[in-house]
Amino acid sequence: MKLVLLHVFILLSFIANGQADSTNIYYQAILRYNNYLQEINSDDKEIFIEKNQEVTEMLPSQIGNRKIVLLTLANSTEHHKRNQNMIKYIKIYPGKIQDDKVDIRLMPHYSQYQGKKNGFAVAISDHLTIHFQFDCTTRRFKYLNTSGTMPLDLYKK
Repeated sequence: MKLVLLHVFILLSFIANGQADSTNIYYQAILRYNNYLQEINSDDKEIFIEKNQEVTEMLPSQIGNRKIVLLTLANSTEHHKRNQNMIKYIKIYPGKIQDDKVDIRLMPHYSQYQGKKNGFAVAISDHLTIHFQFDCTTRRFKYLNTSGTMPLDLYKK
């Protein structure tokens, strides 16, 4: 069963490349994260995400009223400087298959640029895991629930 689910997951990841819909599991996870930001009344205009070839290439440039910004080593300093040398970003881990479910983990980071000499100071916080189940009838991933916590003090100004 795990092998079949893995093949379906990989196949749908290729099919969903660039799609902002229910076939793109990473889009769904970021959509849930954006909903979380709305629930806590975050005024963040951008969602910074550490670029990861496996998962972030499929994300749209915007979700709701928030712009998606992919952080790389090449652009990180620029984004920090535009944001008073401090940003909050998340790292998205590739889907993990457990039984008949796929879990996507989002881990928040708080980063401060301390100049060329000292580089970046990064603090890692708790995490959210978004749980999905593949529905063979609709051939889509169905959202089950979210577990974990995110620190509110990182997201409220």
